[in-house]
Amino acid sequence: MSSFPNSPLLIAVLATLISSKIKEAAKSLQIPIRVVTTPGKKLRDFLTSSRPRDKKKCSTNNCRTCLALGDKGQCTVQNVVYEVKCGYTECLQSGVGIYNGETYRPIGERFIEHYRSANNPTAKSYRDMPLAKHYNSHHPRPASIRDWN
Repeated sequence: MSSFPNSPLLIAVLATLISSKIKEAAKSLQIPIRVVTTPGKKLRDFLTSSRPRDKKKCSTNNCRTCLALGDKGQCTVQNVVYEVKCGYTECLQSGVGIYNGETYRPIGERFIEHYRSANNPTAKSYRDMPLAKHYNSHHPRPASIRDWN
């Protein structure tokens, strides 16, 4: 059992019936939690901001993403569609090594994941990722941050 009796379990409001079933299940299983429902995000929360002109700042002085994008602070941008191209001449000329993606998270987080997969393409956790597949088949050495545009 938990050393924190009646620890809160926060769940988004799904429906009254579902919330009550979760509470009943926790009680019948004698799980020491207190189920608390919170309002979910509304569409206006995604589309509006109380401070729309504020820009998030990059917290790193030597940020790989900002360096690659050429602008300090770009790594914090969220909800983007992006394209990554292999920087090797033979790949650029033949049109291979192009990856299109989208992320709701800060682009810097996603870019670091891509960099790690390209830098260590044989690792079990990266083997099936697109950049790792490209590096395994076209460039059997570790990637450099400068290899990708």
